Parts: sequence; C-alpha cells; structure tokens
Amino acid sequence: MENKSLPAVVIPAFERPHCLARLLRSVAAASYPAAEVTLVFSLEGGADPEVVRLAEEFEWNHGPKRILQRKEKLGLRRHILACGDLSQVYGSIVLIEDDLLVAPGFYQFACAALDFYQNDESISGISLYTYAVSECRFLPFRSLEDENEVYFQQFASSWGQAWSLAQWKGFRAWYQENEEIKAGEALPQYLREWSETSWKRHFIRYLLACDKYFVFPKTSFSTNFGDPGTNSDTPGLFQVPLTNKSDGFHFVPLQDSRAVYDVYFELKPDCLKALNPALQAYDLTVDLYGQRDPDFLQKEFVLSSRHGANPVLTFGLEMVPLAENVIRGVEGREIGLYKTEDLDLSPRPLHHYFYQYRSNMEFMFRDFIEKRGNELAEIWAEERSEYKAIEKAYPIAEKMAEEKAQVLAEPLAEARAAARFADWKENLEFGQKWPKISLILPFEGEGDWFQKVLSLDYPHLEIICLTAKESLEKVLDEKQRRVIRWVNCAEKDAWLRLKSGLQLATGELVGWLPPGICFTNGGLKSVAAIVRKFPEISWIMGRNQIDKRSHVFRRWTRERFLAAQAERLGDFRQPATMLWKAELMQKVLEQQEVNGLYDLFAGFFQFDFQYVISPTLGEKWRQAEKAYFGNKGVSKGGISFGKRLWNKLTYPFFLMDMKVLRTLFTEANQVPDVILMDRKGEFYRSKF
Repeated sequence: MENKSLPAVVIPAFERPHCLARLLRSVAAASYPAAEVTLVFSLEGGADPEVVRLAEEFEWNHGPKRILQRKEKLGLRRHILACGDLSQVYGSIVLIEDDLLVAPGFYQFACAALDFYQNDESISGISLYTYAVSECRFLPFRSLEDENEVYFQQFASSWGQAWSLAQWKGFRAWYQENEEIKAGEALPQYLREWSETSWKRHFIRYLLACDKYFVFPKTSFSTNFGDPGTNSDTPGLFQVPLTNKSDGFHFVPLQDSRAVYDVYFELKPDCLKALNPALQAYDLTVDLYGQRDPDFLQKEFVLSSRHGANPVLTFGLEMVPLAENVIRGVEGREIGLYKTEDLDLSPRPLHHYFYQYRSNMEFMFRDFIEKRGNELAEIWAEERSEYKAIEKAYPIAEKMAEEKAQVLAEPLAEARAAARFADWKENLEFGQKWPKISLILPFEGEGDWFQKVLSLDYPHLEIICLTAKESLEKVLDEKQRRVIRWVNCAEKDAWLRLKSGLQLATGELVGWLPPGICFTNGGLKSVAAIVRKFPEISWIMGRNQIDKRSHVFRRWTRERFLAAQAERLGDFRQPATMLWKAELMQKVLEQQEVNGLYDLFAGFFQFDFQYVISPTLGEKWRQAEKAYFGNKGVSKGGISFGKRLWNKLTYPFFLMDMKVLRTLFTEANQVPDVILMDRKGEFYRSKF
C-alpha cells in the first residue's frame, strides 16, 4: 500500500490526561506497516496542560506527529466533525478517542477494511469496536456466527472508527442540508433522547436516510472504558475482549452477508428469512428484543417477544443470540409471529430474557447461599432494602469463599427468606439498584388484563396471584407461570385471601391491583427513584383518579389529599394508586387488629405520613374495575368538636392558597407532601 493511502491516526483530547496516557500506551504497543503513518493530536482550546504535555512528549517512531491546538473549545460534536474533516488532508483517518484502548492489530484491520470497501457506496464507515451490549436498551447483543469476520449495522461507531475521504464527504454533504432534526423524521425514540452534543446521532440519521451501513468486526480491535465525559458515565458497561489478530482478514460484501442489523440491533428480515424459509411468505418486522417504537412497525407482520393475539408461528427463548431461536426453530411460545395489529405494544420485562445469563446467576447464588447462610440471615435481620443487603453480603462472600460449606441456616429455610434469595440473581443481572416491588392481584379469568400486568416493564417485579392453579393454566403458558407466585383462593373471605398474599410478598414495596386496573411502567420506575432519594417515605399515592371514559386526570384536587383521618379512608376508591413499604405493613399487622384493606390503610396513617407523587401510577385496562374490600371493617375514629371547628375556620385559607395562613390547616390535618419533578428531571418535596 502506498504512503498516500495510509490513513492518519487521529486522537481528539481535552481534559482527561489519565485516559489519554492509557490509550497512548496501547497505541505505542500496536503494530504498523513499514511506510510512514501520520499521528495527529487534536486538542480543544483550553485543554488540560497535562494533556498537552502528554501529546508533546509522546514518542512516535512510525512517521510524522502533528499537534493541532484549536483556538476555541469546540464541544464534542464540533470537535469530532473537525477531526473527520482531516480525511480531506490525509485521504482517510482512524479516529480513536481518549477513553478507549486499542488492540495490537487495530491499524492493520482499519487499513484492510478501508481498502476492501472503498468502492462500496452502501458502506459509510469502519468500526474497530464490537458490541456486546446494545445502545438501544443496554441488553446483551451478539452477532450471528458465520465464516466471515464482520457484520453490518445501520448504526455508527464512536469507539474507534475509520473513514475514507469519500465516506466522510458523503456524510458531510448530507449533514450540511440536514443539521436539524425535522418534525416527523423517522428516528427511534432512544436516539431522540440523546444529548445535543452527540455527533453520532446525526451520523445514524444519515445512515437511515440514505440506507447505508457501518462495517463491524466480530472480534473487537478497541474497547471502551466509559470514563466520565461529555456523553459517558458508565464505567465497564461497554468493556469487550480485545483480539490479537493482525492479518489474514476475511471480508464479505454487504449483499452477501446474513449478519446485517438495523438501528434497533435487530437482524434484518431478509437475513432471517434466508436462514429460516418458514418466514419467506411474510412481510415482517423483526422485534425480538420487544423494544421497537410503534412508528417502526409498519409491515403487515411482526416477529416479536412481546405478547400478541393469534400467533402464526411461535418459538422459544432459550438461545443466544435471540435470532438463533428462530433460525433453529426452538419450540416455545416466548417469540411469536403476529399480525402487527394484534401485537400488544407493552415492552416485556427485561428479566424475562436471556436464560443463559439467568442460569449463570442461579449457579452462582446456589453456592453463595449454601456456604454463607448464617451470615446472610443476620444481614436480612438488619437490612430491609435488598440492594443494601447485597452490598453488605458480597464482602462476606469473598471472606468466606475458602471456608468449609455450612448447612443452610434455619432462618433461610423459611419461605419468605428463601424467596428473597432466589430472586437475587434476576435483580443483580439487570439493575441491582431497583427495589423489588410485589404486586398482589386476584385473578378470575381476565386474560387480557392479566397479560398486561405480566408485561409491565419494571426490572425487579414480583407478581402474587390469588387464584386457583387451574385458572392460571387456562391463560398462561408454562414459562409465564414460572414468573409469578400464586395463592389458592379456596378461602371465601376477601380480606383473608388478600392477607395470605401480603404475607408471601417479599418486595421492599407492596401494592394491590384490583381487576381492570394496571400500574404504568413509568409510574413504577418513578416510585423506585423516589424511595431511593427519600428513604424516609413509607407509602405513596399517585395522581391517577380515573373517569368513566378511562382517561387519567393530570391534576388532583386539594380535597383528595385531606384523608388523614380514618373515617375519610372510604374516599379512596382506587387502592391501585398506592404502593407501600413492607416494613410499614408489617408494623401495622403486628401492633393492631386489621380486618380489611382500608383498615390496613388506617393503620398506615397512624405510623407515617402519606406522600403523593406527580407521576401517574394507575390506568384503566379494558374491563371495568370490580369492587374489592370496601369500607367494611374500617376503624372509624371521631374528630373532636374543637378540631372540626378549627378546620372550618382555617379551610378557606387553604383553598385560597394564602402563603402563611394555609399552614394552619395543612399542619393540623397532616396534609401530605407532594413529590414533584423539576425541569432537570430531579424529584423534590413540596407541601401541596
């Protein structure tokens, strides 16, 4: 290869000297051709002096070294665009940012790939990086294996990439005319939420608009440390193994590959059809992750892990990558081919995926629990929060790893403790910071509603069903029955049935769902964020009064907050609007007689204030809500004449929102705080 065709290595940097030093050690250890290779440092205006010193003192023995010190701080997007423009100077470039580390053969791979794809107009860039976790929903990703060393995706690489002059000029010309995202532009929602500083979002827009692709290696020539920076603060999430290969690369044209992926990290339909002829007759969209936006479901059929009605074909969900289940015809009903109009668009819970990872966790925790039962039992006695208990438990596990295995401690033999430990493996896999939520619900054959509850997108959810096993078998397949716990409803008394479900709940937070009402995905996640930020909060109500048209009001009236006395509890007609901490419920059940659900809420008021949150928690789902556990059994306590008189005198101040005088009413009646969200997305407390 002639010197003029060798790409320049370009390293943008600004204020992370420790990252730059780490990258440069790997750059120095890499191998390069005998011809001269240019190294360019692009330093933003105001760069850290240590960054400047590292660039100046770095010894480069493979060709010219150039340091570009920009006059101004460009910001990430403008800086990367300026680095890409260096392809006009050097013909092609390999761009590696400072939070990366490169493999010894990164430069040979970039040169070989640029050479092979230089005349392919469908290719707009070469990646050095191989994804193991998708950037769509941060789920495990793996390309299909075949005889080729690359796969293709309508997704730009920013963790080590190469561009030829022609590839970069194509993007630059398009970007000049399409710098702003237009109304109605077809763009996945997750990309719309990316920062304005992201250059990659605009390159992906270009790939989608012009039907172009990036080439990705199946073994990675770079890895990402995720050091805190402009668009990154996820250390370790995108770490991947590095390859030691440096020659003998086998490439394939895009049109000959069966490993072609879209912007959702889903295999293209034509590839899947070629690998499973049973799909040939269907015009379909691939949605195996179950995360695709409705605007990107335009075909007649959809192949999805979401639920739907009347599946044409079904497959299991046992193999990785997910497409292998379809290619190999794995039996099951977790993946289905549906008419798009029959698909339930609710995302599937993330912990229902990837059985290989769940099996790994089960093996690890079996050993973990059996060897360390006594110590873990003590932790449970001290810690109500599961993720706090996990933080304490791991040091104990490390300390006792070599000691003789102990017989499972007696406290762990109890069903409640055993259920908590069994659930740890799922909690750790997809979000150890999520508090566990237990939902108790009766089931009397409402299949659609129950499927809606099962599809709630919350990563650490326990569902306890009050029903007969035969009822579940009619509407749920075997694997769906595994993810719930059920209580035989032979007991006719409604409260005794519910109480048995409450006693089985192992979540940090507990809620009750009457038929016809379902929590919202965003509401559950908001509650999780709130209880992490405000650990003193014990029970929460959402602003979700439901009208006859099944609409959700966005505003509560003040009167709905005035239920601090037990006799007003009958006004709460939607118990699905509430979530409470298990420790609060246990305190009430231990210290006073409870004869009904509203009696339980009355007890809550005696121990703690209720908080109201601005996010919506509940929504109507098809069937009308049934009446369960009404006012019967509510402990009604009277209000003194003096307090009634005080309320009558001070209530007008509250209604008129008179700043100081309104507190005469709110404090006397223990009006709860409201948890609101500011413009930055942070929750804060405010007296209503």
